[in-house]
Amino acid sequence: MSVFDGELSFREIERRTRTDIAYMYLAGMQKPVYRTILRFKVDFPDLIDEAFKTTLKIAKEEDLIKIHHFSLDGT
Repeated sequence: MSVFDGELSFREIERRTRTDIAYMYLAGMQKPVYRTILRFKVDFPDLIDEAFKTTLKIAKEEDLIKIHHFSLDGT
């Protein structure tokens, strides 16, 4: 989600899990500290990539987005 909000810092993501309903929902109403968020990103980059790709695939199949070609730059 933070990718769509402009690559937020881990501290900003932490703050939003306490103030932003979308982040609260995605965090399962838990309130992780920034170190936990950072550790997850470092330890599970493949899971994050796969979840992103699956989300795009489902959105395309459900005709929620129109994408003929997309690529990721790895940042």
